Amino acid sequence: MSTYWKDSDEVAAFEDQVASHGGTGGEQSNPFILYPSEFQLGTDRIIGAEAVYKVFKRWTDEVQKFEIQGI
Repeated sequence: MSTYWKDSDEVAAFEDQVASHGGTGGEQSNPFILYPSEFQLGTDRIIGAEAVYKVFKRWTDEVQKFEIQGI
């Protein structure tokens, strides 16, 4: 679970649901990806979980490649 603020009856969540698994808090109706400026999305639009996964997978592969090369 995540942070719960009893006085406002809110949790830090990514979804508009009753329960949560974590998040940055605040309005969560407009999804976003916060990432280092050195990373490139490689697309103008990301639609759906599969597209998000592809971006994260590419970033993971790139980081691992740099680690192997010692960069």
